[in-house]
Amino acid sequence: MCFIRGMKKLILLYSLILSFVSEAQSTKCILIELLDLSYSNSTGEFRVSVYNGNATLNYPGVAFTLDASGDTLQKSANNWAFYTHPQFDTVYYNTAIHHYPNTINPSFPLSVYFTFDDGVSGYDTCILTYSHNSTFIEQSVEDNMSIYPNPSKGFFSVKIDQECIGSSYQVLNNFGLLIEKGIIKELSQDFDLSDKPKGVYRIQVLNDKTLKTVNVVIQ
Repeated sequence: MCFIRGMKKLILLYSLILSFVSEAQSTKCILIELLDLSYSNSTGEFRVSVYNGNATLNYPGVAFTLDASGDTLQKSANNWAFYTHPQFDTVYYNTAIHHYPNTINPSFPLSVYFTFDDGVSGYDTCILTYSHNSTFIEQSVEDNMSIYPNPSKGFFSVKIDQECIGSSYQVLNNFGLLIEKGIIKELSQDFDLSDKPKGVYRIQVLNDKTLKTVNVVIQ
C-alpha cells in the first residue's frame, strides 16, 4: 500500500513538472510573433520576419517550414542564422526554398519551426503559424523599387521608376488588411505611417501590367 501511494506521489510530481515546463515554454513562444512570410519561385528566396518580445535570444533560426499537407517548403542547413535576436526587435531570416529550383504552391496554414537558446533553460522550439492565403505570398522585391529609410519610425519614401507614375498603390499590414491607398504621383513618394502600430507593412504598386511589392518595417 505504501509503495502504491509513493508511486502516486511520484506520478503527481512528474505531472506537475511537465505542466510547469510546458507553461514556461508556451510563455516564451507567446512573446515571439511571426510578422510576415514571403517566397519567390523565381529566385528561390524564402523569407520569414520574426518579432521577439523576450529577452535576447541566442543562436536563433528558422529550422524548417511545413505546409498544411506536411510538405517541406524550407529547411535550413544550420538551425541558427544569427548569434542573437535582440529583445523587442524584428529580424528577417532569409533562407531558400527546399530543393530549389523546385517550385512550391503551399496549402495553408503554414507551420514555421523557430529555434533558439534562451540562455537559461537551453534550446527551445516555437511553432509559429502563418495562415494567409497565397495572394499574400506572391511578392518579390523589385530592383527598380526601394524604400528609404527601412526600418523607419513611420516616415519613409518609396522610390520607383517613371513607368509607375500614375499607378495605384496600397499599404497592407501584416494581417493583409488595407491600411491606405492612393496614386503614385512622384518618383519618390513619401509615406507617413507614424500613427500605425510597429510591425511589417507591405507597399504594393499596381497598374495594368505589373504588381510590384516591397516591405517596410516600422519600429
